[in-house]
Amino acid sequence: MFHTLETERNRGICFYAHRDLKPSVCQHLNCDFLESVFVDCKMSDGLSLVVGLVYRSPGSTQENNDELLSLLSKATEQQHSNLIIMGDFNFPIINWRQGESGAGLDHPATKFLNATKDAFLIQHQTVPTRHREREKSNILDLSFSNAEDLVQDIMVAPAIGKSDHFTLLVNLNCKRSLVRKESRLSFHKADFNKIREDLQAVDWNKELGEKPIEDMWKTFRCKLEKITVASTPRTTKGRHQRNKWMDRGTLSERLATLRLPSLEFRRKRESVVTAPTVNCFKNRLDKHWKNHPSLYNPQCAS
Repeated sequence: MFHTLETERNRGICFYAHRDLKPSVCQHLNCDFLESVFVDCKMSDGLSLVVGLVYRSPGSTQENNDELLSLLSKATEQQHSNLIIMGDFNFPIINWRQGESGAGLDHPATKFLNATKDAFLIQHQTVPTRHREREKSNILDLSFSNAEDLVQDIMVAPAIGKSDHFTLLVNLNCKRSLVRKESRLSFHKADFNKIREDLQAVDWNKELGEKPIEDMWKTFRCKLEKITVASTPRTTKGRHQRNKWMDRGTLSERLATLRLPSLEFRRKRESVVTAPTVNCFKNRLDKHWKNHPSLYNPQCAS
């Protein structure tokens, strides 16, 4: 897990990466911009995938905005084979479908748009990501990459909790590096009769003799491990474990929320889901989490 939760002034960014990707922080991209995390992940073809998460506050200062432009320039100058930058940049004035800014040349939004063009970054999000009733929907959450075919597609899912930002599920065209799992003994397939016979065949008086207690224990453990390994097959399969913070009820509510747009479309034959219906499902999910606080514990996530 990589995050920016050290200080209270930050909203907080959290990035989870599987250990098979061998993630590591990009130290060369550390800067004075308030909230950003860049992680280098290893791919199966020997190349790397650099994933950057960024949050820019709507009240960001001019100095912080300049640091963001410097960060984009520094990230692209490294010429990473695969680079993707995602986050909430809070530039509602930019029309990403047309690639134009409705502000003046000295406006932070215009400078940011020009910086992405100068860095040859491709912005893939074209559907509004934030919505509030009686307000215009905006594209605030963006996904940039240095290659057009790196992002396969982006699915917009309902928001989590009471957030007014939708959830973005970004599918990438890259192969992760598979790490060979360590084998372990499969005791439920062990030949315990053979283990028992081998232990009975050992001359323990000769093996242990008059050794000190500590040496006796080491000798016994070594013999036991050797006999056990010889009669027990190995396996690389692990037991499937459900996340400790997700019980069956919470999972059902979450899946129902994700399936809501397609279900409503088939039922009402409309292309737009009403906000009250979405809020109803979100409130049910929040109520379930509040009634089971011990089940929803982010510290248990892995």
